[in-house]
Amino acid sequence: HECDLADSMAQAIEANPRTHAVLVRRHGVYIWGKDWVQAKTHAECYHYLFEAAVRLAALGVDTTGAATPALGLIEGGKR
Repeated sequence: HECDLADSMAQAIEANPRTHAVLVRRHGVYIWGKDWVQAKTHAECYHYLFEAAVRLAALGVDTTGAATPALGLIEGGKR
């Protein structure tokens, strides 16, 4: 229930003050913005990222670790 999530959501937001979303296991995602337009934009971006993660996982790509240059991380404009 949402009322049971209040404390853990507050902790997550405090620990990550620049975030615009919290993904709650077996529940869903909470997304917000300064207004409905920003919240909708964030929702569309997160939807794209979640879909990409699901597709990568289906291909057997481990998405749980940090990116490395061998995986295509671009540093200083160079691959």
